[in-house]
Amino acid sequence: MDVASVTIGTNQATGASIQIGADHDFQVRRFFFDVIYGALVTGGTFLGRIRAGSGYSFTDDYVELPRYLGSNFFAKGWDVKRGDQIQFDLILVDQAGSGEVTIKCYADGVKRRKKVA
Repeated sequence: MDVASVTIGTNQATGASIQIGADHDFQVRRFFFDVIYGALVTGGTFLGRIRAGSGYSFTDDYVELPRYLGSNFFAKGWDVKRGDQIQFDLILVDQAGSGEVTIKCYADGVKRRKKVA
């Protein structure tokens, strides 16, 4: 499982990424998202868009990642090529209170070795 983490202090946009190793492809079977609110934060929602560094878009638009993609297995795994990266474009909206909010993005799947002919 690979992980990316980012902390945001106010309503703003940011990004995070998971680097795929150069010696293997990676097949993503599901994502996990862990949202951690600071002591004085009373609300907030992360919207995100997922794409590969190669340009492939896993989600076309911003969606509430923890609610709609978190822990659900995909009908078909998403193959990410070796040396590429999974990029998360994130926006924190409707934040209430003061403090920081952290989201950890986990990609669960399997490493796939290079096919030999």
